[in-house]
Amino acid sequence: MVLGGIAPNEIDAALPAKLITQVERLGCAPGETRNKNSLQVTQGEFAGRRVKGWAVLCWRARVTTLLVFLSASESEPVEFFKTVDGDGQHLIGRSIKPVGKTFIVEHCQSDNGTLPPIDHQGILDGFGGTVVHYYYQGQWLHLNVRQESKE
Repeated sequence: MVLGGIAPNEIDAALPAKLITQVERLGCAPGETRNKNSLQVTQGEFAGRRVKGWAVLCWRARVTTLLVFLSASESEPVEFFKTVDGDGQHLIGRSIKPVGKTFIVEHCQSDNGTLPPIDHQGILDGFGGTVVHYYYQGQWLHLNVRQESKE
C-alpha cells in the first residue's frame, strides 16, 4: 500500500487519460517501490477547494521527481523536489499524500515563521514526511514539517 495514495493497480483508473499520456510521455518508470509495477499517485484538492489535482512520484534517469497536475486539464505538470537515487531505492522510503489544514497548522512552519491562510490541501512529501508543498497565490510554498521532540 502506498501511504495516502492510490493502490498501484488503480493508476489507470485514478489518473485521467490525458494525465496518463503525460506521465508516459515524460518517461516515468515505477523504480524500486514496494510493488515494482507501481507509480506512487495521490489525488487531492491542491489548487483550491473542489479542484481535483494529482501528484505522481516519477522515476526516470536515476532521479525521482514529484510531478503535480493541478487539474485534469493541465498539459504540463509542475516538477520539483528531485532526489538523485541511482537505482530507485529511495522510492521505497519516499511517499506522498494529501494533508489538510489541521495537519499543516499543527506540524508545519515556513522559512519566515508565518503560514499563509490554509484553505485547501497540501502534499506531504519526503522520507517520513519532511515537507508539505502548498500552492498559494500562484506559487508553490515548501513548508517544513517540524520534527517533534522525543523525550
